[in-house]
Amino acid sequence: MMVVTDKQHLPFVSDSILRYHVPLAAKHRRTLRHVYTQPVLAGIRWRDAVSLLGALGATLSERAGSRVAVKLNDRVAVFHRPHPRPEMDRAAVRDLRRFLESAGVEP
Repeated sequence: MMVVTDKQHLPFVSDSILRYHVPLAAKHRRTLRHVYTQPVLAGIRWRDAVSLLGALGATLSERAGSRVAVKLNDRVAVFHRPHPRPEMDRAAVRDLRRFLESAGVEP
């Protein structure tokens, strides 16, 4: 779950410590937990990662080839859609985790 705090109700709170809560379905919480698991897991399905990003409010746009641009909380990253298998490898999961961390998403 992410925390949503409205700045107008807390004018004394700086922007750097505002947190956003977004209620997530059990499936999305499980995927988020897998993304943050140490050591990095391989085998997270791409469609589960895309579903999680959508639930968090990210916008996705297709790029050239197998690339997908993701924008979340003013952060942008470009990911490569895995093929021929639907699962992400460890490097892709690590990149997704770093992107989510930079966007302020915590498990």
